Amino acid sequence: SKIKAVLAQRAKGKTIRVILADDLTRQLTCPEEPAKVPAEPMDFEALGFDVKNGNLSAVRCDGDEVVVPEGVVTMDSDAFSGKPCLRAVRFPSTMEDLGGCAFQECPELEKVVIEPGMTELCENAFDGAQALKIVELPNTIRKICNGAFWGCTALEEVYLYSYSYDGSSDGPVVGASAFEGCTNLYGVYFQNSWSDIYPRAFAGCTSLTDVVLPDSLTVIPEGA
Repeated sequence: SKIKAVLAQRAKGKTIRVILADDLTRQLTCPEEPAKVPAEPMDFEALGFDVKNGNLSAVRCDGDEVVVPEGVVTMDSDAFSGKPCLRAVRFPSTMEDLGGCAFQECPELEKVVIEPGMTELCENAFDGAQALKIVELPNTIRKICNGAFWGCTALEEVYLYSYSYDGSSDGPVVGASAFEGCTNLYGVYFQNSWSDIYPRAFAGCTSLTDVVLPDSLTVIPEGA
């Protein structure tokens, strides 16, 4: 995903507005001496996140858009509990595991952006996120596990980008029931390198009309 930065002021001590993809925004302050400021440990608590040893256990910041900071690697399944108004989340490149069913208590969540770095979407990652419409997956994803988007009835389009690998192992795969029950899904677009689609991956996707398959895909199982 692309990041646009708009500098509101360049003078010392002025505010810099950083615009992340689409409408995910946050405010930063330009340091008094911007040249070669020593890196400091991330103050997750001050940003509204409970993080220990890279694991996110709770999101305490308010608002309907959340940008999870760099350094977070995993998260508890209830990290986003009590966020009924959450509409959009961006995960950093350090994120490795979203956990299962983490967004069941986020009935308004519409968009999730994952920065390049994550290689696998775990089982039932977005199970229960019934308002989810847009998911931007990075080209580092090698596996979408079983039931990852099961029952995401508002999901409309999925882009599965190319993954660069040396051919020494199997290519990226879409697991069983990965998108089962996504009744509003109308478009699935594969780029080259995806090699396998498991049974029932798109079962019950009654609105599916546009499918682009790659040359690297050799077998489509019955009932996929």
